[in-house]
Amino acid sequence: MLDYYTDILARIAEGGSALIVNHGGVVELGVVACLPETDFLPWGDPAGYCEGARLFWEDSRFVSGEVLRVAK
Repeated sequence: MLDYYTDILARIAEGGSALIVNHGGVVELGVVACLPETDFLPWGDPAGYCEGARLFWEDSRFVSGEVLRVAK
């Protein structure tokens, strides 16, 4: 997943962004691969329907992320 996401970002202009849509369970695998040193406990439960994560990219690497939740 890390290689796939990195390849996508290599094709995007500076300041651009990408939206990657996938199935539940897969989103978590990609985020953990991109941010292996992160403590995800504060993020709470796994992503539900229409939820996901935003990853931040600087200097050719992922530097942080945030969980994106649907308001209940």
